[in-house]
Parts: sequence; C-alpha cells; structure tokens
Amino acid sequence: MDLIPEQQACNQNTTPEQLRALAAQSTQLARLVCTNPNAEPGLLRELANRSDYKILSAVANNPNTPTDVLWKVGVEFPEEVLSNPVFPLLLLENPNLVEEIPDNTLESFLKVDIVPDSLIKWVINSKKQDDLALAVTMNPKTSKDILEKLVNQDITFEYHHINYEHIIDSAKLHVNWSSEVKANWQEEAFTIMQNTVFGRSLRDFIAYQIGLIPESLMIKFSYYIFAYLPKNSKSCFRICYYSSSKYIRRNIAAICKTS
Repeated sequence: MDLIPEQQACNQNTTPEQLRALAAQSTQLARLVCTNPNAEPGLLRELANRSDYKILSAVANNPNTPTDVLWKVGVEFPEEVLSNPVFPLLLLENPNLVEEIPDNTLESFLKVDIVPDSLIKWVINSKKQDDLALAVTMNPKTSKDILEKLVNQDITFEYHHINYEHIIDSAKLHVNWSSEVKANWQEEAFTIMQNTVFGRSLRDFIAYQIGLIPESLMIKFSYYIFAYLPKNSKSCFRICYYSSSKYIRRNIAAICKTS
C-alpha cells in the first residue's frame, strides 16, 4: 500500500531525495520532514532559513542538524537544542565546546533549567562576561552557593556589559536565595523594574500586554515601542498621565491621535 505524503515525511525509510521533494511541497510537510532522523544536514540547514516556528523547533531537535545551525536556532529554541540527543555527544567529543557557542546562544541556554551544570560552572569559572552571569541568575536551578558568589562579588569578570548591581538584584530575587518568599517581594521586584531601561524589543511590549509590566512603568519603554500602541487606547492616555516628560507626552499624543 502506498503511503500518503504525510506518512512518507515521517517514515524513516523515506530516502533523503524524497524528503527534500516533500519539504518543497508545503509547510505542513516540511514540518514533518524536519522531525525525520533521515533528513540530511544540508536539507535541515536550508529549512533553518524558514520563518515557521514549528519548522525551526524541529530543526533544533533533529540530531542531523549541523552544529553551527544548532547555535543559530538555539537562541530562540534553547530547550529543543539542549534536549537534542546529539548535544551530550557534542560535549563529550569536545570538552571546550562551550567556548565555541556564540554568546547570544549560550545566554539563552543558561536561562533554562535543563542546561548542563558544566555550562553554568564554566561561566562562573571563566569569569569572562558579566551578562552571561546575569543569565545564570535567571536559571531556576542555579544553586545558592553560586548566587552567593555573585552577590558577594567574589568574581571579577573580564568584560563588563551591564551594571553589576543588576546581577546582584537578580540573584537576590532567585527562588534559591531564600527558603521563604518575602511578603514584600512584589515591591522589591517593582523597584528593580523601575531602575531597568527597556530596550527596543517587542518582547517588552508583549510582557506589558500579558500583565508582567505595570502600566506605570510603560514610560520606561523605548519610543520605538510606543508606535505599537493602538490609537486612542487607554494605554496612550495613561502614558501621558504617568510621564513627567513633556517630550514623551507630546509625541505619544501624536501617535494616539485619531487619523
């Protein structure tokens, strides 16, 4: 019995040539082809240039994906790369592998709880970049011993990209820093956010939309982000209310003005 295209895309007996042809037919078939262990590295490299979320996620988890492609997709899909069966083998084959991982990819790895302890220890022992240390403080499994080293500034980093106070503040908010959650943890978190300068990333705006950033802190957003506010929205008026800057109030009023 002949297999339908979807079955062929998943079948490990499908030839690499057939998989390439199937991936070219539709996005749905390409998603399935990316999960096939018989997909060739060259095809996975090509598919990694797609913008489809499910394709990129599957590429990140396929053992045949070239290492440099894993680092590329690992920025957005760290858990998929770290759970890729080939990742432990890469660490065994190359003890210095962590030094070859791009900083932005390594930063994403360090924030998820399935990251190998060896990567966290490398960041602490190498003492190279403080922004990677900040990522360590965001990992739920980071031990209190490491947090204490960071808070007590027992480590001097070679390259400084951020204010070290941010590392200390983040470490003190870690679940492992204290066995009990302080009653005023929300106030402490709000104070830290007040001193945070948000960048141009739409992630900040999304965090606001789902309620993670209070409206009173929206004035910390880049002016670039304000352009994404719906015209005549309540947020526009609230920014004008909270902001003490005439420049911000004037420009936000212009953005929110009815066309």
